[in-house]
This record gives sequence, structure tokens and C-alpha cells, in this order.
Amino acid sequence: MELDTSQFSFSGGEVGCLLIHGGGGSPPEMRGMGEYLNAQGLTVHGIRLPGHGTTPEELATKTWKDFIGAAEGGLHQMTDLCQQVFVAGLSMGGLITLYLAAKHSFNGAIVMGTPMGIQDWRFKLVPIFKWFIKWDISDEVPNLTDPDAVNRIFFYRRRPVSFGHEVLKLIRAVRHSLPKVKMPILIMQGNKDETIITESAHIIHSTVASLDKELFFLQNSGHAITVDTERQQVWKKAYEFIQSRLNPPHE
Repeated sequence: MELDTSQFSFSGGEVGCLLIHGGGGSPPEMRGMGEYLNAQGLTVHGIRLPGHGTTPEELATKTWKDFIGAAEGGLHQMTDLCQQVFVAGLSMGGLITLYLAAKHSFNGAIVMGTPMGIQDWRFKLVPIFKWFIKWDISDEVPNLTDPDAVNRIFFYRRRPVSFGHEVLKLIRAVRHSLPKVKMPILIMQGNKDETIITESAHIIHSTVASLDKELFFLQNSGHAITVDTERQQVWKKAYEFIQSRLNPPHE
């Protein structure tokens, strides 16, 4: 079955959640979470970042600032619709969530599998590689513990090397802005995540200025925790976080 890579919106109540997918991925990896949150009464919008869910050639023309701009547009849309707004992002979407949290005001941030660095040592050489190698081609299945999870996501098996440099620039920008994050934040990460550096969640937790911050680890999940083995725990934890941080509490 072919996945629908378009953005999605589900109408609900006055509490809204903006969902941001990962780099090289697309909205399907957030749709299950969006459907769950909407079933609990939330208004949900899952954006599609520029160059994603279309073609690798289009992605090659985009920068990290294009991704931020699209997310800011989604945030403005949600604040127009809802009285209270939360933002949740997976992987690079988590980086974008943190960037928004440092620059804008909303009720809380949820970041999942968010990299403060990448495990593959070659990633650091991307700024040089991009001048000599245009494409990174891989047949490797994403880091997932549920073999069926790969059927819930759409991702590029051929990525522009220049995109890797944009991700690196985004990581650096976010790490610089972490001390400006002061809102409530939930940080989730899979203990079997082999994509990002293992210290990522702890770095975020120790660096943000938020007084209300929580770490939550999934024992049997890889990188894309929103679609992996413990995905329902992730969705439930996110909803509980949202519900408990409403002002005043939402009945």
C-alpha cells in the first residue's frame, strides 16, 4: 500500500498540537500519533517539510532555514486555531521544535529521538564531501525494532549529501539556542537508537533552561519511536504531558 506523504490536519478542540516529521522522512511517521491525539480531542496539524515526501532532487534545493520557515508557518496556523498549542517533533523535527521553543511562545515542546550529534563518524565530513559527492545512496532499513514499522514510513533511500550539511548546521544552531528554551519540555528517546549519539536526550535535558523538563526512555525502540514497537507508549506519554501542562488544566 502506497503511503500518503501529504500533510494532514484533524479538527478537534481548543488545544492543538503541531507535529513535525524527521529529516528525509515525511508526515506518515507522525500520522498515527496525530490520529491518537485527535481521538483524545486535540486539534492536530502534521506539516510536510519542504523537499520531503516528493523527490530527492527537490530536497537538494532546500536549506535548514526553509524547514524552520515551514514549521513557523504551521505554528502560526495552530495559534490562530487554538487557545493552547504544543509542538512535537521526531528526529530533525525535534531539532526544529527546539528551535521554535527558543524563538516563540507556546505551551510546551515534545522532542523525540532528537540528535545532538550523529553516530556515523562520516557525518562530520559532510561539509567537505558535498563538493565531491552529490548523493548518499543506501539500501539499509532504518533503525527500528519492529520489522513492520518500515511499512509505516516513507523515506528517501537516495539523499543529497548537501542535505546532511543542512542538518549539521541545524544541530549547531539548536545547540547554541538550547539555553533559551524555558517552556515545559518532554524529551523521549529509544534505548536502541543507533542513529543519534546516545547522550542526545541528556544533553538536551541538561542544557535547556526549562524548570519543567522530563526525560522518558523507551526500552525496546530504535530511532523512529513514533512508529516503532512502543509507539503507543510514546503517543500516550505525549498526551499525558500535554494534558498535565494545560493552563488551566483541561477537563
